[in-house]
Amino acid sequence: MSSVKSGTREALFEYLGVTEDLRGIGEQLYWDMTTHLPSQSVRARGRQSAFVDGEVLRRSSSDELERLLGEMQGSSFDDDTALILQTAERDLHLARALPASLIKEFSSCGAEAVEVWREARKANDWLSFSPWLAKLVDLNRRIAEHIGYVDHPLDALLSIYEPGPTKRRVDVLVDSLREPLRRAVRPSRMSGGDPIAVAQVVAEPSAVLELVREIGVVLGFDYGRGMVAESAHPATSSAGPEDVRITVRTDVPFPQVISAAVHEFGHALYDQGIDSRFWRTPVGRGSMPYVHESQSKFFENHLLRHPGFSEMVAPMVHRHLDIDISAEDLHRALVDRETSMIRINSDEIGFMLHIIIRWDIECALLDDSLRAEDVPSAWNERSEFYLGRSPIDDREGCLQDPHWCHRFMGLFPGYLIGSVAAAQMWKASAVAGIDIEGCFSAQDLSPLVSWLRGAVHGAGRAYSIDQILVGMGEDGLNPDAYAELVLGASHDG
Repeated sequence: MSSVKSGTREALFEYLGVTEDLRGIGEQLYWDMTTHLPSQSVRARGRQSAFVDGEVLRRSSSDELERLLGEMQGSSFDDDTALILQTAERDLHLARALPASLIKEFSSCGAEAVEVWREARKANDWLSFSPWLAKLVDLNRRIAEHIGYVDHPLDALLSIYEPGPTKRRVDVLVDSLREPLRRAVRPSRMSGGDPIAVAQVVAEPSAVLELVREIGVVLGFDYGRGMVAESAHPATSSAGPEDVRITVRTDVPFPQVISAAVHEFGHALYDQGIDSRFWRTPVGRGSMPYVHESQSKFFENHLLRHPGFSEMVAPMVHRHLDIDISAEDLHRALVDRETSMIRINSDEIGFMLHIIIRWDIECALLDDSLRAEDVPSAWNERSEFYLGRSPIDDREGCLQDPHWCHRFMGLFPGYLIGSVAAAQMWKASAVAGIDIEGCFSAQDLSPLVSWLRGAVHGAGRAYSIDQILVGMGEDGLNPDAYAELVLGASHDG
């Protein structure tokens, strides 16, 4: 093999770097839209986002990129370069499958749909939003057709962000968990059981944000490369490892804020943990949704649920919120939460059942066995079956999430797959010698975060969730660890 031609590698990496910079600009345009954007600016922001997304797609599918990648063929290069080239070629193939006009249409439609969703949610008016969902379903179908599939549009959509499983494989995983999850719901949790009064406090927003920021420090979040803000829906936005931002809601009881923040910090630590040698390349961002969700659920389902976490955070609650709550009561408030009709407020069992409800509805919408205007009845029937009761209105039901406005369908099972993988990773960390009890005793979680950076974070999106699990000694995705650590704990009370 010959060495790479002088300048070819540099030209390719600069081209890829500019594309990643544009992608980061688009991500932060969205972050601004969810936090500070004036309501009358939505149409303009939709136009701006559509332009940036179109430019990213154009550069990701261009003849120039194909030429630069082609000139690297037959040359010798290091392993890192091989990973970058492999990822860039995969992106080129996917981008070539999707017309820029179609992606611009999806982005523009989604930006307007978000504002319609906000107003529909306030007014409890599903029918004002359903035409927009119908448009988005049609766009998802058209996108799937361009990518290509055999059995179902979701076979294409499940791999639109990263290489993912087939619909059939997700069905098998979902079907293996439907009844165990449904059996794990305890009726008392639907009414909150015996709530701790102080845990129902909605604290002053600026104080809550300061609490969240200190939790981020302990978890290892780098505020030199990130920040925390308030929005209507918790989220993480990454313009690359050098600019990672999270948002939280502050209008809910403070234990819910803590849980959501820890979930988002899991995402953010993954993005910040990517090795600098991959920055400004296609590898230099997290793999969405499967690996990303494994990290958020690793922190939320396992670190947060450990009694040591509450012992560490209870003094912070007192310091920032002036609320006296024991570590034991804080632990109970974080872990023994109710099975809520709102997904992001629910305990883990309810959260997973919410994903199954959405999975069933997405499958039906995409194969045309369910119309957009009929989603409320389908949602309510499934809520009754899985969660034990129907929502009191559509705000508590099908209008609670904006995800369909700005993400392709097939995203939701990423949460379920991530939860399953997170349990496997938690067990693998113990096998690797991470002393979590010692970490909490020392109030130093850096050994755990360092292990994650070596096992998961450092290589960005170079590897699939199955490849990462195999690297930990696992045999790919397997629900056994989840059943033991999460469902077993639920049955134990």
